[in-house]
Amino acid sequence: MAIIRKSGKSLVPPNIEVMVVPIILITVLIILSILAAKIGISKVNSQREKLAAAQKDETIFKQKQEILQEVQGEVLSLADLSTSAVPNKNPALAVISQLKNLASSKSVVLSNLQVGSKGGTEKGMSKVDMGFDVDGDFSSVLGFLQDTNKIAPISQIEKIEINQTIGVTRANTTLVSFWAPFPKKLPPLTEPAKDLSAEELSLIRSLSELTPPAFLEIVPSAPSARADPFAF
Repeated sequence: MAIIRKSGKSLVPPNIEVMVVPIILITVLIILSILAAKIGISKVNSQREKLAAAQKDETIFKQKQEILQEVQGEVLSLADLSTSAVPNKNPALAVISQLKNLASSKSVVLSNLQVGSKGGTEKGMSKVDMGFDVDGDFSSVLGFLQDTNKIAPISQIEKIEINQTIGVTRANTTLVSFWAPFPKKLPPLTEPAKDLSAEELSLIRSLSELTPPAFLEIVPSAPSARADPFAF
């Protein structure tokens, strides 16, 4: 390091000139130590944050696991309720089957069944119109119409015209049923489990009161060996 000199003589006293280089080295070491300490502290804090986040996620996973173990059977039944109430495809055939069963139980005659147009709703659901006539005595026809809101898939009467003759009542009816695709995006695994709200519990109770459609499960028969492969 150059020392300021004047007329061949140093302007810095000899005892101080000897200490300049060590002081500079010590200063550099202190600066480097401070920088290293800051970097080290930053890394330690980052690792502590990651560890805290991992512990939080682990707690959430355990909580969800315990909840799922407790309500496993209940969740499956709720899934069945929701899919029968709002299926993921056109429910026209299921609704027609439900209407025929309801007509039989109410002792009315169901005729002129027609499946109309399909369309969408404001809430992203799809709907299908179905038209039909119901014939019978007034109280039976009225009971049939009132109970259409108790079947699954969810349906509602959109239009009705009632004509009466001697002893016979005919209701020309238009009914709407709904369906929607299943959710494609699930909540993040790290999101804490939440209890159902009062409104959601009320909705579940309403769904549980609906009459689900009856489906026939066909069990395939086991193959049997033929003694003569050319005999049919």
